[in-house]
Amino acid sequence: MKLYFLNDQPQKRVAGGWLSNVEQTIEDVKKVNPDKIVVVSEVELLSINLWIDFFRKITPWLIEENKYINFILPSVRNLGFERVIEEQGTACIRSYGIGNYIKDYNEHVHSLLRPNLLKDYVSFIKKDIFKLFTCYNNSFKDHRYYITELICKHKMLDEGIVTFIHPEHIASFPYLKWQYHDGSVLRNAEQDFELNQGYNAYDLPKFFRNGMIDIVTESWYEDGQYCITEKTLKSISMCKPFLALSCKGYYKDYLVKKFGFELYDEVFDYSFDECDDTEERAKLLFDNILRYRNEFYDPKFVTNFYQKINQKIMRNRFRVIDILNDKDIMIPDSLKILNTQKVELFGHVTDHYRENIVTYIRDMGWIVE
Repeated sequence: MKLYFLNDQPQKRVAGGWLSNVEQTIEDVKKVNPDKIVVVSEVELLSINLWIDFFRKITPWLIEENKYINFILPSVRNLGFERVIEEQGTACIRSYGIGNYIKDYNEHVHSLLRPNLLKDYVSFIKKDIFKLFTCYNNSFKDHRYYITELICKHKMLDEGIVTFIHPEHIASFPYLKWQYHDGSVLRNAEQDFELNQGYNAYDLPKFFRNGMIDIVTESWYEDGQYCITEKTLKSISMCKPFLALSCKGYYKDYLVKKFGFELYDEVFDYSFDECDDTEERAKLLFDNILRYRNEFYDPKFVTNFYQKINQKIMRNRFRVIDILNDKDIMIPDSLKILNTQKVELFGHVTDHYRENIVTYIRDMGWIVE
């Protein structure tokens, strides 16, 4: 059995042994003539577009040789290629989780692994909280506009830690217009991570723990765009209650059903998760923030709030570790053959540990050598 494996963005990867362009990749696949071809692009939905040219150009050969490509991506998109079988992967669970759970390069996350944390984590966390919420927005997207407008409409910028780095990009969205926000760059946290050189999306914002609830404006929000990223995972890893604005069903059909995370329904109304319209979904989500606007300043509020969900917060945090160690979840169906029989591997099989699922499977001892 020969398996040819391709891992993310063939047009951009030109060093470290990667093939330099689509044509070369196709020629190499043909030369190997594998029994199985697997392509992985599961961290960002946008990178899916980089494979379209590859699929289009290799399709005639696939038809001629009666072969198929298994395409692992964050969520099934029904791209319409007759020889491409789409499969949902685990998105950022692996790439974020390895660094923040397994290798523990982040000292803040490492501190949350203390054995006695379940007993005293409320006092550990609440001492840093002095804002009701955080809300970080880098690139301009519709749902981030809606949330920012709601924050400004209710005059709550000072009640949270809010960033909106590129409000001027509204010019590319002719159907949107600032009504409540004045259109300025929001830099509530002047030294926070979006403003630093060498910005890494996986880094924790400096003031992340100073807000009680994280309003997560996920990367994607349109129908069926399920994709958990570092944005949601930061809150889970830091034991921080969060409200994620993503696509319809992001909680019920994705976080709960696929990954087994628990809802904090003791403190949040998740009816927004069932709403079809993005703007209305944002409004219903933000009602949860308005609900605690006055209570937040009660000295006992933060402690009482956390105590209602403390067990779930901890179970969700350690659920990521369980997922990372669960081969049934972490090994995509199209690669489960690696766990059952010896396979001759070709292609991108030695790339960076975080990004390469084959390297991860091997390092976990799940490959039959």
